[in-house]
Amino acid sequence: MELRDLNAFLVLAEELNFRKAAARLHLTQPPLTRLVQRLEKELGVKLLERSTTRVELTQSGITLYQGAKNLIDQAEQLKQQVSQSTNSGEGTLRVGFSSSAFHSILASALSAFRYLHPEIHILTQETSGQEQLRQLQIGKLEVAFVEGRINLDGVLAQLIHQEDFAILVPKTHWLGDKQLIRFADLRNETFIFQPRRDNPQFYDSFLALLRDGGIEPKLLHKKPHQQCPVLVSSGAGILLTTRTLSKFATQDLQFIPILQPCPQFQISAVWRDGTQSPQLKLFLKFITTVNN
Repeated sequence: MELRDLNAFLVLAEELNFRKAAARLHLTQPPLTRLVQRLEKELGVKLLERSTTRVELTQSGITLYQGAKNLIDQAEQLKQQVSQSTNSGEGTLRVGFSSSAFHSILASALSAFRYLHPEIHILTQETSGQEQLRQLQIGKLEVAFVEGRINLDGVLAQLIHQEDFAILVPKTHWLGDKQLIRFADLRNETFIFQPRRDNPQFYDSFLALLRDGGIEPKLLHKKPHQQCPVLVSSGAGILLTTRTLSKFATQDLQFIPILQPCPQFQISAVWRDGTQSPQLKLFLKFITTVNN
């Protein structure tokens, strides 16, 4: 039995007239007759006594009417409760982010949002940008915070945060005593990078920017168990970073801003097209306000 069939039976039970009931349901009489016959066959009982002058409910029909009325009333109440819950912003929000996105914008923002909106349950997952986009597309995440600008079919993106790049070098490095450096000063340096598979778009776009600036970069790809500041301290290479992220550097390292023109570090919020829930709208508005 389906709710729409039970609802049609309720109308017929109230009218006790096939013509009037069919008119209320915007049907002709034959489909309504077949619906009653289908219910009787499914339940194995006779629901109506019908003559040329009148229609009456059998005892089984009365029992079905009472139970169906309660069931449809409960379904309507549930519909209203869900609607009210959605409109008020209650629910669960699944958020993905990279390590750099978390430390740049989300660490304090998530805590503040949870305090202001305890009715929204936030589930978080830290993973690579590429894995975030995969989970977003299959519906396991509602929003992802990834490096760079995103241009993919089926998703929408909003630039949330940007700041100037800088480099992290050992204080004993030849650049270690400088207050500012030019992009061109990095021409012969080895860059410590995350593997391309973690965020192909960001990886490719940044290498293109380096090459556009006349730099053919030498790359050292960080392994999963390695920490970037430790690699820098050991002299393995330099690290492109930001002022926000440089606070995790050790005391033997030097943070040096890069003079313009230089590309900026960017974080984008990404979600599937057509799936922006009230909770997500509220969260994005909050994150945007905090970062402005």
